[in-house]
Amino acid sequence: MIKFFAKLRKPFAFITLALCALELVYLRLAADYGLAFHLEGAARAFATLIVLFGVFIRSWSAGIIMKREEIAVTGPYRFVRHPLYLGSIVIATGFALLIGDEVVLALMIIYFSTFYYLAIIDEEEKCVQRFGDEYREYMKNTGRLLPRFHYKSNKEMSFSFRRYRHNKGYMSLIYSLIGILLVDLSNDFDLLLIFVYNFR
Repeated sequence: MIKFFAKLRKPFAFITLALCALELVYLRLAADYGLAFHLEGAARAFATLIVLFGVFIRSWSAGIIMKREEIAVTGPYRFVRHPLYLGSIVIATGFALLIGDEVVLALMIIYFSTFYYLAIIDEEEKCVQRFGDEYREYMKNTGRLLPRFHYKSNKEMSFSFRRYRHNKGYMSLIYSLIGILLVDLSNDFDLLLIFVYNFR
């Protein structure tokens, strides 16, 4: 059952993003009539920095991990077992703040607390089957998503741009920059309509 719902993570990600996009359009229309607001100035810059910090976490992780080959225990994996998921959560939090809406925040909380939790449980079960006691020991010394800072490993695994490219770590940067651009465009809804019309 867990495996089944874990596999639904990606389809439901698109559904959640679509609902967030609809809510964003509604907010910008409401803002035209003085019924909603969006972040400005320092608050907007702070939310953008949160997004970029999430991108950094995912990029760092993508340059370390060798999926299905060995346990990644250096870089961000020294502190958390699932830094790629953590990076995604940080990115989503930044976008929720950028959009500035409780509905978007609620949708993201529901999605991450449900599907990411199930995906993490599924992945950890697979890692225990594949790596046995080595992974169990790793689990004892690291947090799933909340960092622990006392774990040390004898393995030498430094950041590799080859692994970064192989794991498509750059995609989180591309998607995040596009997302920031679209949120900016949505502040002027007429400009967003022009953008969508020209790229139909």
